Amino acid sequence: MKKLLFSVMVLLLGFMQAAAQDIIINEEIYSQNFNGSARGDLYNFDNDGDFDLVTGVDNTTSQPQIRIFDLGSGSSTVIATASVNDVFISADFIDTDGDGDLDLLIVKKLFSDQSEILVAEQTGVGSGTFNTPVLIEQVPLIVSYVVIVDFDKDNLRDVIFAAHDPVNSDILWMKNTGSGFSVASPLLQNLPEEVNAMLPLEIDGTGNMDFVISMSDVHTAVYLASGTTLSQSQVIENFDADGIVFVENMLFLSLDQPGKIRRYQKSGTNFGVGQDVASSSDPYALVIADFSGDGLYDLAYTDLVCDCMRILYQNGAGSFDLVHEVPIGTGNSTPLYLYAADLDQDSQNTVEVIAQASGHSTIQLSTLWLDTDGDGVPNVNDTDDDDDGYLDVDEIACGSDPLDGSSVPDDFDGDFIPDCVDDDVDGDGVLNDDDACPFTPLGTPVGLDGCPELGIDEFALASTSFYPNPVTDRLYIDAPEGVSITGVEGYNLLGQKILEVSGQPESIDFSVYPVGMYIVNVLFDNGHVSQGRIIKK
Repeated sequence: MKKLLFSVMVLLLGFMQAAAQDIIINEEIYSQNFNGSARGDLYNFDNDGDFDLVTGVDNTTSQPQIRIFDLGSGSSTVIATASVNDVFISADFIDTDGDGDLDLLIVKKLFSDQSEILVAEQTGVGSGTFNTPVLIEQVPLIVSYVVIVDFDKDNLRDVIFAAHDPVNSDILWMKNTGSGFSVASPLLQNLPEEVNAMLPLEIDGTGNMDFVISMSDVHTAVYLASGTTLSQSQVIENFDADGIVFVENMLFLSLDQPGKIRRYQKSGTNFGVGQDVASSSDPYALVIADFSGDGLYDLAYTDLVCDCMRILYQNGAGSFDLVHEVPIGTGNSTPLYLYAADLDQDSQNTVEVIAQASGHSTIQLSTLWLDTDGDGVPNVNDTDDDDDGYLDVDEIACGSDPLDGSSVPDDFDGDFIPDCVDDDVDGDGVLNDDDACPFTPLGTPVGLDGCPELGIDEFALASTSFYPNPVTDRLYIDAPEGVSITGVEGYNLLGQKILEVSGQPESIDFSVYPVGMYIVNVLFDNGHVSQGRIIKK
């Protein structure tokens, strides 16, 4: 059974179904007087089968906190605290000490317009518990954005961050040495404004890690790496982007100034003219993944004017159709962040998306779940996703598609228990292990051995012969005198029907079947059935 991702400890605010294929669940995971939150992410820290959300809680009545919310149990754990006037900016995952587990890299903005970068080491692989954060870098600037990426291609993920004073911004690099981090060194200096978004991306094919960087109220541009420096290569837009995503050779930007989601085709080291994908008042966070399960990437973004999440599905022609507009801000809360992951870990090639709204009263999550049969129960909680009468776990075990109502497993007796997991395939009351005739047609009286009982006028049926047996190519059947064959059915030992012939065939071609044992039912014009076990060699 699939595990319920969100427990009853979480307040269910309600759901809204907008299409037959998916459903939105709104849940409140935190309620306390606070203002804002830090950028975080999703990961299964404690290996308990569900995801954990690390994010910030900036209380107005107590210390700001970094918390990890266990989305399975509804519990949360405080990882770090700060002084009342300080603010957490982000919490990211990285192995800081080379022990193979993911630690937390936490960035904190101090009241003095300086910043601190701290590390909270996980106490063991998959433990989900963390040591007290330790300061690793004091930054005399305000850190505005952080990315974790292997900048120098040594198979260790480094820390790249943007920091600014009232005049300029710098991009700095902290090299991961395998046992810690080097002192931050500049990659790019004296940018004219605060950096509000960065995307690491190999652009020019040299193997260096390049960047797409957005500066508030300035532009979004490509910066190519050469050694340990970055230099501007192309201005993509004369607007800043709050969301930057690259997928299938396409760059996507969420641009609040023109109110557009645009995409740009990559060609060599440049990006082409932008094409509008969606119009919105104030688009902010942006994620792209296959939410609908059709093999095409879809798009989700938040809008800070409508306080909503919009989800658009790709329609196959390269454009996108709006399928959901979900209000996710409540009161003074704002939909700040989006996270995408296979939350139910169902291996169905679908990704769920969570929008996080944070404000003065709650942290609310709005999650898009697939709901294949449109019954209002998301697949993660539905034991029969396609409503075909067969449990998902049985369909997976027997090789049929649990998301396709037209794909059903073999079920000889029609009891909605697939043959491959049915301990009485023919439904005659005799278990398969004790049944000498495990595929007796429904309604046929059977004896203790599971084979058809013979009446006074049926003894002649015992003389039905199958030859040669074992068979290599053609199987011949001789019927008793006085009756005629009206059909022949054959089954393998999994209960799967492998042949069905109407009329009175002279022989059956067995050369096309693998070596093994088969059950052959011969149907007669008097309504009786004779069954034989055939060995194919």
